[in-house]
Amino acid sequence: MKKIRLWFLVSFSFFVLGELFWSIRLYNQSPIFGSEYIDDWILNFMFIICSLTGLLGSYKWYKEC
Repeated sequence: MKKIRLWFLVSFSFFVLGELFWSIRLYNQSPIFGSEYIDDWILNFMFIICSLTGLLGSYKWYKEC
């Protein structure tokens, strides 16, 4: 169960970071990392990692029960 918690913790952490960067970007109306293109890639990467780790944690939790 500890590994499952870790997967969900990583998923939640990437989601919160993605939401935080996205909110800062919307508030400032300027790129955080110097280019809108780079900002989009970093934000997409954060949400992809969030989705994949959440999916993996859910699958492991399903297999355990």
